[in-house]
Amino acid sequence: MLSCTADFYEQCIAELELSQDLSAIELKELQKCRRRIRNREYAKDRRSQKRQEISAVFQELERLRAENTELRQILSQSFKIK
Repeated sequence: MLSCTADFYEQCIAELELSQDLSAIELKELQKCRRRIRNREYAKDRRSQKRQEISAVFQELERLRAENTELRQILSQSFKIK
């Protein structure tokens, strides 16, 4: 199955509209098709954003764990000195 971008589909739909007189039903179908394409692209972008957000949270978690470990070591050393 070919994977085409939303821009490609939009261009095809625009060419269809220009090339012939379409009935009201066909125009509605084209509008539905456009909406599905836009929704699909939005969902794809949102999933990508979500992955980036999750990755950033995990990086922050690792940084905080390392900082916590370092602070615990400093604290335990300060109690040993006293």
